[in-house]
Amino acid sequence: MEVALIFICAWLAYMQFFPAQHAELLRTAAVSPVNLLKYLGASAILFLVLSILPVLALNIYMRHYDFFAYEVFDREVFPIQIIGLNIFLNFAIMALVFFCAGIIWKSADRSRKIFSIVTSASVVLLFVLLALSSGRYGFALAIFVFSLIIGSYFIWWTRNGFQDKARWWFVPSVYAVILIGLPILFSPATVWIVEYSLAEMKVGYIDAELFDLSKPCVPGDCNSLKGKLLLRTPEFYYLLPAEDNDSAANKQSPHVGYRSVMIVNQEHMGIKYLAKIPSK
Repeated sequence: MEVALIFICAWLAYMQFFPAQHAELLRTAAVSPVNLLKYLGASAILFLVLSILPVLALNIYMRHYDFFAYEVFDREVFPIQIIGLNIFLNFAIMALVFFCAGIIWKSADRSRKIFSIVTSASVVLLFVLLALSSGRYGFALAIFVFSLIIGSYFIWWTRNGFQDKARWWFVPSVYAVILIGLPILFSPATVWIVEYSLAEMKVGYIDAELFDLSKPCVPGDCNSLKGKLLLRTPEFYYLLPAEDNDSAANKQSPHVGYRSVMIVNQEHMGIKYLAKIPSK
């Protein structure tokens, strides 16, 4: 609901500060009301897909690591949407930089077009060099493809008036299908993006050590557990224990070489983020 209110406020501000578009919208409503309604409906579908995309991506991430955080889809949906909105804005800014030449091409003069082309080409080249240096080609490709989808929609939306949008009313629906289908079809890339996003927000995919604060820490036995913190919610830590843990849970596990996600209640538990990345 809050995200919808933000969208409505942005739409009203757009109509207020861009009176020419407002006038064109009224003309389009008079000439092609049916197509305009179809376009608004398709845009609503696209907005709905964008609102549920963080939940879908997190679902794919949890399925990949064989755990499920029920509270995320009950009381914690709004925080997940806020994290998703922050991530989407980061991708939107990246898309604007990547494809600024195409976005301003229609209204820019020759010098601005040249500057935008040079800027976009430089940023894309820098992105490719960073991907080559890091060796994470799949992750870099996933980020670029997602930015390409957002950037191409920006280009279509900014370079067409409401009459053209009404004529091509189904375009938002096409993008909605792409955005809902790609994360499912290419789930490894989705997991990479979720891992990076959770780590950036410090709520998941972080190497951590948990401490039992209810028991004293003595040398050699600090009641701690190291591993990969897959997700942190207000109630629980979802931890993938490191392979070198000496915890009782690992010793008693009948599955040699198999690590299952531990669900730890945050009550009386402390956490410390680690600099060293343990192996998966």
